[in-house]
Amino acid sequence: MRNHRACCFAVWLLLIAAALPAGPTTRELITPPVNERPEQALLRFSKILDLLDPDANMLTFTNENDAEKKSAMAISLYSVALVRCDQAMSAHFGGSAGDDFEHAFAASTAADLAKATIKLEGDRAEFTVPESKQVVVLHLIDGKWLLRASEMQVQADEAAVNEQVRYENQCAERLTTVAAEIRAGKYASPIEAIRAAKDRIESP
Repeated sequence: MRNHRACCFAVWLLLIAAALPAGPTTRELITPPVNERPEQALLRFSKILDLLDPDANMLTFTNENDAEKKSAMAISLYSVALVRCDQAMSAHFGGSAGDDFEHAFAASTAADLAKATIKLEGDRAEFTVPESKQVVVLHLIDGKWLLRASEMQVQADEAAVNEQVRYENQCAERLTTVAAEIRAGKYASPIEAIRAAKDRIESP
């Protein structure tokens, strides 16, 4: 079983994004307001994710070097693929299908996210969901709250990080395919679609 720490962060934001109505344009979302609070930044990030634009999502990361850029793009691609699946489930099956998909991938519920606590220490803001204990950390850099891809990678050495990036990219491709299959009506039930998505991710 592979480690899904970075993937779990994507799922953490997924539920917020899926529940948000259409709103600001991409340009408006990628431009942080003056004196933005960390909780506002996190909500803005989730709206950016809902745009299904990996390049826009990259702007929520620090990307201080090539390694971080590579990791951030892999996480962004995976995040967008998850959102595609969530939207496909909701559109095709209705009801709680989108939520069921998120739960299957260890996502927090809307109620969990509403209870998230924030610990602010200088230029660092740590969000914790009580039930799942999932944690997301934002850093204030040059006046902007941003994520650090390096903090979402469980591996330390370069070879292991490269393997995790490869795996996340592979997951993104496979989940994108599953999302298209869901919309095309390939799966008879939400459970069948979820099983297919999990099988795709875990297969070699």
